[in-house]
Amino acid sequence: MNSESATWDTLATDLAVVNSWQDRLRDLTPDGGAYASEATFDNPRWKTDYYGDNYPRLLSIKQRYDPGFVLWNQLGVGSDAYKLDEQGRLCAA
Repeated sequence: MNSESATWDTLATDLAVVNSWQDRLRDLTPDGGAYASEATFDNPRWKTDYYGDNYPRLLSIKQRYDPGFVLWNQLGVGSDAYKLDEQGRLCAA
C-alpha cells in the first residue's frame, strides 16, 4: 500500500515504528542524536536528535535572516514558535 491510499491507522502505526527505531538508535549512540533519515513530527526530542548542540547557533541565524519565519516547516529551527491550527493555518504558539 502506498502512502496516498493508506488509512490514518496505518500511518499512525508506521509513525510509531519509526519513533521506536529512533529510540533504539538514541540508546545505541548516547549524545549522538537519533536522526536516521526519517524525521517524525511528534518526536519530543527533535531539537537534540535532529540538530544537537548546533540548535542555539542555528536559531540565532534563523532569527537574523528570517525574523518573520517566512520559511517554516514542522521540525525546522525555530518552528516551535508557531503551530498549525485545526485547519492547517500557521499561528503563533
